[in-house]
Amino acid sequence: MSIHAHSHQVLFIGSAPPKSAVAVFEAISEHVGELAVAVPDGDQAGWWFAVLRQYKECPQLEPAGYVQANEGGQVKLPLFRLKPGVAPADLRIGTFGYAVQAEKSYAEFKRLRAAGKFPADARFQVTFPTPLTTLFAILHRPEDILPAVESAFKREIDMLLRAVPAEDLVISWDVCEPVSVEVLRRPDDASSMFQGSSARLPSLELCLEGLGRAGAMVPAPCGLGFHLCYGSPEDKHVIEPIDTQLLAEFMNGISARVTRPINWIHFPVPIERDDAAYFAPLKGLKLHPETRLYLGLVHWEDGTEGAARRIKAAKGVLTEFGVATECGLKDTKLEDFPAMLDLHRNIAALL
Repeated sequence: MSIHAHSHQVLFIGSAPPKSAVAVFEAISEHVGELAVAVPDGDQAGWWFAVLRQYKECPQLEPAGYVQANEGGQVKLPLFRLKPGVAPADLRIGTFGYAVQAEKSYAEFKRLRAAGKFPADARFQVTFPTPLTTLFAILHRPEDILPAVESAFKREIDMLLRAVPAEDLVISWDVCEPVSVEVLRRPDDASSMFQGSSARLPSLELCLEGLGRAGAMVPAPCGLGFHLCYGSPEDKHVIEPIDTQLLAEFMNGISARVTRPINWIHFPVPIERDDAAYFAPLKGLKLHPETRLYLGLVHWEDGTEGAARRIKAAKGVLTEFGVATECGLKDTKLEDFPAMLDLHRNIAALL
């Protein structure tokens, strides 16, 4: 079962505004279903917040304040630390709830696919934040806590695979690690969320080692994708990329460390970047032959006209790719969701 037929030109990162899986599935089916590489349920389990709930409930962790997640300060993320006397090696994280929610959503997905709402080879997509991404919320060196969190994600994936057949599933890792590395390289350009956090941000090598292990958690014939992210609280990057050089380093590093097939890799294209300089570093990409690229160049603000400029610039380096938004669609207004899906179809027609 292939998830890379030529017609699969659209990728959905995961999140969407409808508050039910059925509403997400039906909207995608009606507007762009046959073009999607896989179908997510809209992150009904809550993406990173599912992990934060488990950190809050973990008896070995205690609250350690909050960090401002946006410039205005309206959104604050909770922080945690080990309780006195608890060693990192003793930490055990419980289940996050992704697998339980996915089992419910998958039942609806199967029902709609059987009714002809999706192609027979359509797959169900489940999105996870990478273990390192979630460690920003724990005030310890990431290398000390990472083994416990990786073990928790491995258990979650094993639960998921008992609920959803591997050949019907795509697991998408949301990779926010480029933010950490970019902040380490350019601390003065970082948002307030990362001020004072450099001591516990992972190095590029630690990030790539972790992503290699994350890829290995996903067995074939399950599909595997990586969404490289620059963070987007209030639809604004935590730090703006200078160009795609760091993203290329990540893509090459992931490809070198993951030995199983990588079905797709996605990376962001900021709305103002329709210049050749942004895409130039991609000339050095060394990806698996089966890996398809999806470019996050779909922006609501400038529609097909802006996407056409970004596509033209990208084609100066890349011969084939699909399209997506930069990040999830959770901030899209519910009433705009159908039009946003139609925009994906219209932009895919420009490829």
